[in-house]
Amino acid sequence: MWNRIFYNRVTLHLLLLVSLLLSIPSFAVAQFKPSPLSAPRTGFPLPSDPNVQLLRKMLHPNTDYVGEQTTELTEFGGRLSQQKVFGDSKARVRRDYLTPEGLQGDIMITLPNRYFYYHRRTNVLDVAFWPNEETGRQRKLMQMVMQGRVVVERVGNERVAGRDAVILQITPRQPSVQSRQVKFWIDPDTGILLKNEISNTKGLVSRSYFTNIVVGNGAIILPRLFEAPSFPKMLPNPLLPPQPQYRNLEEAQGKLPFQPLLPSTVPKGFQITGVWSILPARMAAQHPAIILRYGDGMESFTLFERLSPEPMKSMLDKPRPLRRGRSIVHWVLSAPEGKMVGLTYIGHLSPEQVDALIASVR
Repeated sequence: MWNRIFYNRVTLHLLLLVSLLLSIPSFAVAQFKPSPLSAPRTGFPLPSDPNVQLLRKMLHPNTDYVGEQTTELTEFGGRLSQQKVFGDSKARVRRDYLTPEGLQGDIMITLPNRYFYYHRRTNVLDVAFWPNEETGRQRKLMQMVMQGRVVVERVGNERVAGRDAVILQITPRQPSVQSRQVKFWIDPDTGILLKNEISNTKGLVSRSYFTNIVVGNGAIILPRLFEAPSFPKMLPNPLLPPQPQYRNLEEAQGKLPFQPLLPSTVPKGFQITGVWSILPARMAAQHPAIILRYGDGMESFTLFERLSPEPMKSMLDKPRPLRRGRSIVHWVLSAPEGKMVGLTYIGHLSPEQVDALIASVR
């Protein structure tokens, strides 16, 4: 029991930390500690500001890379982990955990609109097939920078893993009691985040840094690295809020961004038990998404649906693409006005039941 509690706690904090490091902290406005190096400036930064340009570059590096990264946590008694990191110019990142023993074999994959985390010990795959918080945090950070709500300053240079890095520090103009200070070590040529430190009033909270890295043509990045991990008898775990936004389609009537496609054939006893409209206020208007959860009181499965922004005529003239896994299936269907809907099934139904369900979705 204690080992499981320790494992879950370490996993949780490392997940939060890594999400923090490769996206932007959601507490950027209220939880940075000011320092003499980041005294508030007058006026608002311009898009041509070198610091702003470098920050934008960090959010979307311009090349592929692979290396080993170390993450140190000083809170909760201190934790240390190493990961093999694969990243590409499409802002996709995969982390294979090498240590500690409790995380060895775990895999985390973050993409602009998807998230996977494979727990080796429990053989469970956490799945989120909707625009995740990474995109929202990145957009929020840039908004805060351009609105002058936070200050971005260059505070030095340093070599990390054999590459030159510019150190950017971000602080709020109006810090709170629980303020934190964040520094990014960014490769100015590629935009790769080489190191990150988070501190509070008591000192260092966490640090993450590459110990070695290969950039550009020397980094062998295969597309399959960013696909959902697949292992025998692996159980998918859709990451959904504990309570549905709407209990059924009737309750959600008039509140969804588009009319979802529904299966006419579902296993006996299954009905919709939850409906979500995914971050409609934060997402670009052309990328709405809906989650439908079906259950029979014992088992459940989930359908994720995302509307494509414009008619995709080239796809309409070809067979619909289908990617099948043991528990996750992707496919695309045409929608009214020539638009397309990308669908993802996650669940434990039999192959025959899944085939019947997919064929009946309209």
